[in-house]
Amino acid sequence: MDINGQFTSGKSIESLQIIYPATEEVLDEGPNGVVEDYLAAVAEFVIKKGIRSR
Repeated sequence: MDINGQFTSGKSIESLQIIYPATEEVLDEGPNGVVEDYLAAVAEFVIKKGIRSR
């Protein structure tokens, strides 16, 4: 998964299959993001954009 331009495998050890819906063929597998991954991505965005709370 890509967080702020950096590839990371994420915090979870689980992965998700990426399936092409027309044929149901498994195309690839990717990391299963968890809450910590989401929070890291949001924090990087906030820092990058200089967003402040009110």
